[in-house]
Amino acid sequence: MEIGSEFWLTEQSHLKANQESERTLKFKNISFTSSGRGAISLVLQQIKPIAYTVLLPKYICSSMILPFTESGYQCIFYDLDEKLNPVLETLEVEQKVGVFLHLGYFGFNTNNNLREYITKLNEANTIVIEDITHTLFSNFTRHSKNDYYVASIRKWMGIATGGFAASNTHFLLQPIDEQINFLELRLKGLSLKKMYIESQNETLKNSFLNSFNQAELLLDEQSSPYAMDEASQLFYDNLDVEDLVNKRRENYQVLEEGLKNVSFVESLFGDLEGRECPFFYPILIKEVRNEVKKALIDEKIYCPVHWPIPKVLIENQIIDRKNSIYNEILSIPCDQRYGEQEMSHVVRVIKKISNRFT
Repeated sequence: MEIGSEFWLTEQSHLKANQESERTLKFKNISFTSSGRGAISLVLQQIKPIAYTVLLPKYICSSMILPFTESGYQCIFYDLDEKLNPVLETLEVEQKVGVFLHLGYFGFNTNNNLREYITKLNEANTIVIEDITHTLFSNFTRHSKNDYYVASIRKWMGIATGGFAASNTHFLLQPIDEQINFLELRLKGLSLKKMYIESQNETLKNSFLNSFNQAELLLDEQSSPYAMDEASQLFYDNLDVEDLVNKRRENYQVLEEGLKNVSFVESLFGDLEGRECPFFYPILIKEVRNEVKKALIDEKIYCPVHWPIPKVLIENQIIDRKNSIYNEILSIPCDQRYGEQEMSHVVRVIKKISNRFT
């Protein structure tokens, strides 16, 4: 049994055209892009900030920083507490802030304490962007005074491309061209992964991993906004959101209950409440995170690390490399590909290897 890693290509023959996803109907203006970073780039192409400075959280993917640095922004960073809530005192910076970016992590409303601060930014004409990738399918109220929303859709399902920029107050340009070379690499990887899952032919593994890696490298080189391809758009528009949410919530709870007594595992958020749709099941592992990750790989359980430490944080000594969430977090897949059987298997494996790390 293999769990995690990239999604595989999803069957699309039954899909209906001219549907619209309930998750995007609520936005007045929306532009679909090939990726989340493309969505950020699209927004940056059309805004006129009061200063080319951006205030970002210290816990962030480097791909979210890249569009800002490529557009000439100075990056400033604010702190988060142990539950990934913004530390409000660190939002007060000396520089004039042109753009403020915030997000909720792993499906949870971790940025809920920003309402007053965002109102203050609106009054100062700072442009506010919320990245809703991790909370795309969570059912809680968004910050109503955001200027823009951005998201990566492809991180949630087996589609080749997918992201969007949206706004309720600003018109958005529409990307015209598809990123053909990126699309082809992604489709190749998704197709090979599907063949691998169905056949368990190990010779296919390096091939699909290579295609996915090439696609990501290409995206790093071409971060301009491109359009989401039609097939991916069709799948997203026909997505059974209720099924996705229910499966992820059920899987999360199996992991939460099953791992409570494993000594080296600390659940980052604990039990779900009523509105979250988890992106992953994030845990904290002190000191032996990398060793646990490797032991799980040996059992064909692939848990990503969100995220490698961005170079800008290291080079400017913005974080303590030895004592940060980057060194402790591990994300256990709990997505809609799986059910109780697979999640119980993950629990059994972690319990089996636990004696090595206690």
